[in-house]
Amino acid sequence: MLSRQGDRITRFFPGIHYAWIIIAIAAFMHMAGGSVRQAFGVLVVPLQQDMGWSPASITLAYALGSIVGAAMAPLSGIATDRFGARVVIVAGVLFFFLGAIITGAANQVWHLWISYGIFLGVAQACFSVPILTVATAWFRTRLGVGIGLLQAAHGLGPAVMAVFLSALISALTWKIAFWLIGLSASTVMIGLMLFFRNEPSDLGLRPYGAPNTEPAKKKADPAEEKQRAGAFQVNMQGTNAFWQLVGVHFLGCVGHAIVIIYIIPIAVAAGVNVVSAAGILGTLMAVSVLTRFLTPVVADYLGAKRAMAT
Repeated sequence: MLSRQGDRITRFFPGIHYAWIIIAIAAFMHMAGGSVRQAFGVLVVPLQQDMGWSPASITLAYALGSIVGAAMAPLSGIATDRFGARVVIVAGVLFFFLGAIITGAANQVWHLWISYGIFLGVAQACFSVPILTVATAWFRTRLGVGIGLLQAAHGLGPAVMAVFLSALISALTWKIAFWLIGLSASTVMIGLMLFFRNEPSDLGLRPYGAPNTEPAKKKADPAEEKQRAGAFQVNMQGTNAFWQLVGVHFLGCVGHAIVIIYIIPIAVAAGVNVVSAAGILGTLMAVSVLTRFLTPVVADYLGAKRAMAT
């Protein structure tokens, strides 16, 4: 049964290990699902001009989204363990669609807090956590390259979205822009989910780089695997290194969020037109593509600690 199902799907991609198809799908999810939040700075000036909202009330939506995304990340991980990554990602697409559509319909600032702060925050958690989980399941070797491609997409998406969204807003208004993005991106993501699988055994395949002696079938005892994963998480959370990594990631996100939100309004205030100002943010994110890709690759060879120190 699994073999026949795998043959039906993998025949669309002859000569390519399906792990790379999973990475390509996940990369698009990162680009489409996460880019709208990362390009938030594009929205500040149009909302100030059209709605008369203050910068503080507008940027509160981004802050809420970050808080909600962080709070939902553990729940997203629990749901991924229980229901599988595919189900959680589809839920993320639904939240993304609702967030984009409600943003386009917003006529009170609290509508923006709900759409950007809650719906897109939940969507971000539903995308980021299971995508990385699936990537690790599909690789025995070259995992650093796979993760690097995902991280590069996470940088490339906002680079493209910042300029595209700004041009779309200038041509069609910000309301129509968000309706178009919500409908088109959600449709494509749902279509891609038809080809997405949680792990190689779902298609009767082995992970990339796995020896031929490894059986291409589902684990015999899922309950035992779940118990083992739970024990690992408890032990991991009891180490200083884990919480140090959380702190490093938190401080890094705080620093770059300030730039993401305010670089466009500052440029516009200095006399730069909105589309060109969006290009500044796009350039910033585009430059990060190389480092996002190389860092996991270097970590594969040097180890994570040495790569971070470098």
